[in-house]
Amino acid sequence: MNDTPSSHPTPPIPPIHFSPPPPPPPPPAKRSLFGKFLSLIGFLVFLGSIFMNISLLMVLAMEGISVPGMKKEVLQSGDDDQTVAVYRVDGVIDSEASDRFSRFHRHVADDEKVKAVVIAVDSPGGTVSDSEQIHRMISDLKNRGKKVVVSMGGLAASGGYYISAPADEIYAEPSTITGSIGVITGVLNLEGTLDKVGMKMTILKSSHAEGWKDMLSSFREPQPREKEYVVSLLNDMQEQFENVVKEGRGKKLQTRQETYQAVVGEGPDAKEVTKTETAPFNGKVYIASAAQEYGLVDEIGFLDDAYHRAAVLAGLSKPNVVLYKRHPSFFEALGEATGPKIQLDAKSIQNAQTPQFLMLWKPQW
Repeated sequence: MNDTPSSHPTPPIPPIHFSPPPPPPPPPAKRSLFGKFLSLIGFLVFLGSIFMNISLLMVLAMEGISVPGMKKEVLQSGDDDQTVAVYRVDGVIDSEASDRFSRFHRHVADDEKVKAVVIAVDSPGGTVSDSEQIHRMISDLKNRGKKVVVSMGGLAASGGYYISAPADEIYAEPSTITGSIGVITGVLNLEGTLDKVGMKMTILKSSHAEGWKDMLSSFREPQPREKEYVVSLLNDMQEQFENVVKEGRGKKLQTRQETYQAVVGEGPDAKEVTKTETAPFNGKVYIASAAQEYGLVDEIGFLDDAYHRAAVLAGLSKPNVVLYKRHPSFFEALGEATGPKIQLDAKSIQNAQTPQFLMLWKPQW
């Protein structure tokens, strides 16, 4: 063998290079305790919103809607062609109450299956205009041949009685407070308050209307002639109220003259005089038994007594008693679920400054 080294030298082995490891990622920034708290609150609000929406949808699905915008709950099963429709008027009678009643009126006025209507009233009254609106619609139901019975709850005073007057019969619970046949108005006087904080309201009026344009302004004491004129307006409305009661109650109404002592004048000119008033047109409230003596109510009883009587008046053998309730929109229901809110907006301020003529029993004025 030839041991001579090969003429082709062995190629050198390339050196091995080791790359340094990549630097570790920077640690995540620590969130502040306040940031974590905000995130938690946001998450809880999100969960609460989902739960609330699902709950409302489930309620709406379970209750159902039998007519657009109204829910119907059967209080007593019977013949569908012998329906007694029941509707509640609760709380202060304002534009919302009038609008809600209008919706009920539209549903039952032309419904030939509805033979009688029971209005469950639990209200201290409200504005003259809105009380008139509901009164007119109740009268219209009577004119369409439907028997109307009112069932008074704990309170059916002033405008609450105004809307009850046209009923064929009126039932009151033993402890019902009713009456308060009268009209009232009032406005906040901020004059002294503004003086204390160094503020003054400047009011400019057109020349021809300068005597009356700011009548009953919140920023000054009313002049004697303003008071006299407003009282004359209230007296006109009082007369209208009394006529509504007389027309509605007819020969059932009993009135009597009552006298009382009153002090007129101030200081050394003050003196005691005897005044006369006509009950029950004196603005006084009465418990049910006393109201019955004046003929303001017919019977002492409860809601079921009222709708049983309505069925008898309508000649129904198998009455189907149905409670109509306004179905709130989804967003209204959501607003109610989140609780009441105190608002101080332009409308609230305007309402506080604008005098309103009220058929309202409000002894805490």
